[in-house]
Order: sequence, then structure tokens, then C-alpha cells
Amino acid sequence: MNYMKLGKLLYFAERASVLKLGRPILFDTCVSMEHGPVLSRPLDSINGKNMSAAPSWNHLISAKADFSVSLIVSDVPTDELSAGEERMLQETFAQFGHLTQYQLRDYAHDHFREWKNPGKSTLPISVRDILQAENYSDEDIADIEGELLAATAGDRLANA
Repeated sequence: MNYMKLGKLLYFAERASVLKLGRPILFDTCVSMEHGPVLSRPLDSINGKNMSAAPSWNHLISAKADFSVSLIVSDVPTDELSAGEERMLQETFAQFGHLTQYQLRDYAHDHFREWKNPGKSTLPISVRDILQAENYSDEDIADIEGELLAATAGDRLANA
């Protein structure tokens, strides 16, 4: 698969999960780039940058060659995904998987108001940015952010 297409599809799924489930799938840093929004760690891994920040991607996805990547493993582990997260990934691919990387870029530019063109740089996209772009109320945004903060704090304590 074209690596830019993969990056877009992952962002689309992350965004859909925020909007439908109230939480991201990967809890990764989303960024605006010239060609649209992407998740930071998978892109860094594909580009061979900051390999320590994305160790799981390094074992699943090949480095890019001729603008494409492929799965390194035949059986991708999904045991850490909830049924809702798996559904978001499947629905995203069903809806957008047939599009090219440039069609996905154009779709994001036209439909995702949280994306801002940073030129040759990057700009962070927060969960708040996504929710505001979809006209969520300040109260709903605060509720979702509070739940995410509690969930990530709980994860940190469980993994300590």
C-alpha cells in the first residue's frame, strides 16, 4: 500500500473513533502536514525516524520502498483492540480504502476542518480540535477530555 494512503487511513480511523466512541484508537499524536492529517508514530516508523517511539510499528510494517509499505507479519495481533476499535478500522477501510492517497488527501482537505495547511512544517491536531471541527458543544468536549484524561492516568498507574 502507498505509505501516504496508509497514513491517511489511520488518521481517518482515529478521527472516526474520537467522534463515534469518544476516544482515539492509538492515542497517537495527530498532525497537520502539507498533504493532510496523519498520525505521527506510524509515519515516523515508515520514514525510519524516531524508531524507539514506534517499536510496535517497526515489527508490523516494512520500511517504505518506492513509496509503498507492506505487512511484515501474516497475522497482525488485534488482542489489544476493542470490538468498537476494530469496527472503526473496518468501516474506515470499507468507506475509504478504494481511494488513492491523493483522493484521501483531497477529501481530508475538503472535509476535515481541524486540518490547517502548515506548509513544509507540521501542526498538532488535538482531540479538542477534531471535536470543535464537528461542532461538539464545549460541555461535551470537556466531558470527553475528562474521560480521556482519567483513562490515560489509569493506564499509567496500571503500567507503573
